[in-house]
Amino acid sequence: MKRAITTFILKTLSALCDLFEIEFPPIPSVSAIIVKKGKILVVQVNGNKYTLPGGKLREKETYEMGLERETLEETGMKIKNLKFFNKYPCKVDYPTINYTFTADVDAGELKPSSEGIPMWLNLPEIKNKFIYLDNKLAMTDYFSKNK
Repeated sequence: MKRAITTFILKTLSALCDLFEIEFPPIPSVSAIIVKKGKILVVQVNGNKYTLPGGKLREKETYEMGLERETLEETGMKIKNLKFFNKYPCKVDYPTINYTFTADVDAGELKPSSEGIPMWLNLPEIKNKFIYLDNKLAMTDYFSKNK
């Protein structure tokens, strides 16, 4: 419920800024590219669409803290060895700037959450099925650098 209220407020503020031609500052978010045995950890949302684990930061959270929390909440997995990969702007309902990291699994078992169903998939299975542009760009960059 809290997430829905936050999203509603951000969408409303963004729309008001657009109306009055005021620049709305991007909201920071994080995502993780986690590869294990050639498969990518993703969260299945909205049927046959996928997203990388991640989300918006909470007040006073570092990028790493937020990513560790979001990954655990969405997938049941603890992560380690976080390395900044790149940042990507995106606007769906409001502008965001997504800070993407690579990471390794530390511990845990995949557990569904209110966000979706976590799973390990091969790139061909998900290449054009990411719901967010920043995830699509991150995966394209990652695989072009890691052939």
